[in-house]
Amino acid sequence: MKAIHLRRGSTFAEDPLRLALEVLAENTPLKGAEVRIDSYSVEHKCASCGRSQVVTSDDLVGHLFICPACGTAKEIEEAHGLELVSVEY
Repeated sequence: MKAIHLRRGSTFAEDPLRLALEVLAENTPLKGAEVRIDSYSVEHKCASCGRSQVVTSDDLVGHLFICPACGTAKEIEEAHGLELVSVEY
């Protein structure tokens, strides 16, 4: 069984990731591999107003999170969170 296992932050959109893996695996031994993607929550607490929330890709403008309560913009470092857990061939 061929499989790729990844772990992504909640800010990393899953559909584009799956499409990229499909394109990259074309003409390789991993073509048609099962792709398993787990996610973890990226939580942010606004330094200005104290509002807390789980951040998703829909909450970002690029890698910036704009607090819906006060409008403060903050780059979310965890937006880059992607980990290759395993590859089975």
